[in-house]
Amino acid sequence: MPAVLVDEKAIGRRLREFRERRNLTQVKLAERLGLDQTLISAYERGAIRMHAALVATFAKVLNASADELLGLEKVKQNAVTKSRGLRAR
Repeated sequence: MPAVLVDEKAIGRRLREFRERRNLTQVKLAERLGLDQTLISAYERGAIRMHAALVATFAKVLNASADELLGLEKVKQNAVTKSRGLRAR
């Protein structure tokens, strides 16, 4: 079985994309997670690695799967629409 390489920067980009799709700022996400906003920024930049429990927590708060955040599974096309007006329709 080949080893899976972890790319913190790619994970961070996906984390940011999910956060933005949910119309959350880093500050709001940090509040929901009980973290400091500077940690959210560091995770999104790929500057630090998230531990497994935190990946699961991010996934739950962002209504995504851990596999989607980690890039092991493609993001569902109908995951969330950016526009609240479109979601209401």
